[in-house]
Amino acid sequence: MFATEQVPNKLGKTSEDVLQCMRETHAENEGAVNENFPIAKSDFGMLRAILMSKDGDLNVEPNSLCGKESLAKMMYDADEIRVLLLGVEAHVCVYQTVKQIVEHNEKAGRNILKPFVLCDGVQSQRSVDREVALEKMKELGATMTTTEMFLFEEMGGAEHENFRDVAKTVRKYK
Repeated sequence: MFATEQVPNKLGKTSEDVLQCMRETHAENEGAVNENFPIAKSDFGMLRAILMSKDGDLNVEPNSLCGKESLAKMMYDADEIRVLLLGVEAHVCVYQTVKQIVEHNEKAGRNILKPFVLCDGVQSQRSVDREVALEKMKELGATMTTTEMFLFEEMGGAEHENFRDVAKTVRKYK
């Protein structure tokens, strides 16, 4: 899990509610949420901010709440990594992240990173910007989905060990 902030000293910090959700999701690694996230960036896309160190080299330090490896190492070893994208502004930062993912896959000669845009989790100040962004991200090859659709697709059926918890959470936010 990664969170970035676009020039936070000028545009503002991540909401405490979001940070609290990250802390709860990764209670076993709460210190990492406070220490490593969000990552401040000035590049509109977030991929380079996550993959590159401050000196411009590939970042091989562990930087994921989901494991002990760096994203760069995970990408090298993986056949596929699903990248769930949500945030604002859909037509700027989210779109340019999808664009960076496509460019990275082209340079690597492999489609390792698979972008999934959670349509109910992206927003722009103007609806026309959001609509155009969703269309352009789809044209780039991103999979358009919703949070609920993605969760249930990943579980595959009611026998999944997390089904009850996910179903309860989904009902809570309808």
